[in-house]
Amino acid sequence: MSKALPRSEENRFEEKIWIQNRVKLVTPANNTLFLLHDLKKEVLYLYNFIDDKQIETVEEVQLLWTGKSSKTSESKDDSEEKATGKPRVFIEWCQPTSGKYHYFDIFACVQHVQRPYLSIKDLTGDLKPHFDESAYKNIFCVCIRCNDFFLNKKANALDTMLSPDDTLILSPIRSIGMEGEHSANKKGHKTKENEDDNIEIGSNSFAGSQLLYTNFTDMGTYNGHKLYLGGSPSLQFVKTHEISFLLNCRVDKNPADIVKLCQKGELLFDVATWKYRAHDNYFEAYQKIDDIVERIHQELAIGHAFIHCLAGAHRSPFITGCYLAKYAGMKDKGSHAIYRHMQHLRAIVQPLGYNHNIDLYIDFLNGKIPKKMFCITSSNNREQYFFKNKSFQLTVCLLIQLEHVNWNLRKMKLLRFYLQVVLFLLKTVEEKAQLIID
Repeated sequence: MSKALPRSEENRFEEKIWIQNRVKLVTPANNTLFLLHDLKKEVLYLYNFIDDKQIETVEEVQLLWTGKSSKTSESKDDSEEKATGKPRVFIEWCQPTSGKYHYFDIFACVQHVQRPYLSIKDLTGDLKPHFDESAYKNIFCVCIRCNDFFLNKKANALDTMLSPDDTLILSPIRSIGMEGEHSANKKGHKTKENEDDNIEIGSNSFAGSQLLYTNFTDMGTYNGHKLYLGGSPSLQFVKTHEISFLLNCRVDKNPADIVKLCQKGELLFDVATWKYRAHDNYFEAYQKIDDIVERIHQELAIGHAFIHCLAGAHRSPFITGCYLAKYAGMKDKGSHAIYRHMQHLRAIVQPLGYNHNIDLYIDFLNGKIPKKMFCITSSNNREQYFFKNKSFQLTVCLLIQLEHVNWNLRKMKLLRFYLQVVLFLLKTVEEKAQLIID
């Protein structure tokens, strides 16, 4: 049903992985539950392990989790302390827009939504994560389609947020990678038995639960040496495969003892942040990607290179795909063919919107992106508008956001209509504006 990974000096908290869409967990009150991931409904249900029955009320979750009923008289401060008390059970979930991983306290989330289950939408948009994988305490803003203009999120390092008593449920996509790390198929390719299994194009789930993969995949030999793709590197992997250069697509640096083993060290490139900021100037953004690709190619002339993120499924495949577009003769085939090729070698690879970025990088290589081109993405994430004029970009961004404001007064409705007309005119008049629809 689930598998607990061994603890180590490096990883003191307990990690658990999903097996056949289920994971077993123990509450602070020492009750055993299991979490069921319903792929069709996109819901996470809690079940009582003893009688295998779904938990139907928040009160029952409260009782099984803390050992006390929610009706028990206690102060608000005590209640909040219990919600965040130790030991805690966190669930890791991949965000569908960037491939970044966020972490949620399951019991605190259940209390917040006031229902005994969590929907995937809760974890990918509606709930604020307790922390994410970033190592820095920075605050960044992300445009959202609610009435608010921005959503602020704080980022903190994973190791500093979890105690030895805590439990972390790895995301389904990372569970497969970890299962493969402890099982057979050391080459990182598909086995004969699961060759025909299909990936479900979601951010965290797969159709074939029997798929087992290692944490790295040999993507081929380029410029004289091997290019590897995968998740966070281990000391054993770097030693065994004589990795000379690490391209880290996360925010956190790798441990110093791992980097020291690499002759050319580590290059840190936060892909998720790059994706959010790429709209400011597309030419400069893709010039940066081209510089990264050139660096990889130069390092491959010296030794083996490893491109990685946390799981090796979203962010690092994007950079790998850009490299393949330029140096593997795949520039004319487009992102679809590039992702199919990468999925053939490493089945957990998923586009997650980065396929559009690879296509834009190919446009950059073909000289189709002007030096001054700005972009904004519509609030439903289905349209991108490209403008040469920065003022047009800011105006359209504001108007698109205002389209989703709840207008109650008649005058406000007239103003909204006027703004929509202006938006239509801007989209029509602006020369060489491009519309990209998923």
